[in-house]
Amino acid sequence: MTPPPIAAFDIKRYLEINDRSVNPFIFTLTKRGFFSEVNNLLNAIAFGLIIKRRLSVVCEGIQWSDFFDADLPRRKWRGDTPDDPEWVITGVWSRHFHTIRAEISSLWDRRERLDIPSLGLRDVDIFQLRRILAYAFCGQRQGRIFGRSFRPALPFAGPVAEQWAPLGLQPREFIAIHVRRGDKIDGEHYIDPSGKKIHGHPEGEMTPLSTYIELIRQHAREVSTIFVMTDDYRAVDELRALVPPLQVRTLCSKNVSGYDNNQFYRMSRAERIQSIEGLLAEVRIASQSALFLGPYKSNLSRFVTNIHWDPTRCVSVDGQREWIPT
Repeated sequence: MTPPPIAAFDIKRYLEINDRSVNPFIFTLTKRGFFSEVNNLLNAIAFGLIIKRRLSVVCEGIQWSDFFDADLPRRKWRGDTPDDPEWVITGVWSRHFHTIRAEISSLWDRRERLDIPSLGLRDVDIFQLRRILAYAFCGQRQGRIFGRSFRPALPFAGPVAEQWAPLGLQPREFIAIHVRRGDKIDGEHYIDPSGKKIHGHPEGEMTPLSTYIELIRQHAREVSTIFVMTDDYRAVDELRALVPPLQVRTLCSKNVSGYDNNQFYRMSRAERIQSIEGLLAEVRIASQSALFLGPYKSNLSRFVTNIHWDPTRCVSVDGQREWIPT
């Protein structure tokens, strides 16, 4: 059964409503992982709508300015700064943002239904609201968060087409998997709530590829092609050795051996843009898969699930068994 269409969301109307709201709060984009920032930003937009508080987005430095684009509710005047410093939110670990995370998570845990009649949204839960916001703010080629290369409505058009064609994939006729490696697994860059860097406390799990294969056999035995999203080409070689009858495709370069956030920030601006554009191409391709398998402790996997053409065809491979909004 085809999932229902995504409800329309009028960004211009939203910005007008947001500007009229009182009691502002500031959300600051920081140097965390890209999809961590995206998911946190979508939660901030949702939270502002729910509590009718004015959201103002600030970009810390220039690291994401090529992707977070013009239609966000920017801070425009000094009076936008809230009197209460707890409503100035910088990154995931600031005190009041934990409250936003808790509020959003609580709404999801209770499967509470929401009405935002001013924007024509009725009887939606947090997953559906996040899905609507993701398509609205991340889905247009011009003037949205992903200004360059992300259009779920036209998944294989535009800049990604050149990367898509050599893969030989057809929409909804392949499996997409996200294999997480690098610093999220080895724990070298874990940051505690005080901002202190701690070694040896990994954020993610090293899920064996055999787990992916078992789930493929359970959910999509008839599909013969796998698209691999990973930051470590060794995972691609390992998968090919485990399932030689299946066709394995990837955009991962053979010289890549795991993502490291510190290394990313040492790249030039042009290299960072190229890296993120490649990641967006992978996400867009994965959103059109017949089956998506990924670790739900990963912001990237949770975002793919949020914008997948059929979220019921998405399955977690790690200890976080169900999708969560934070």
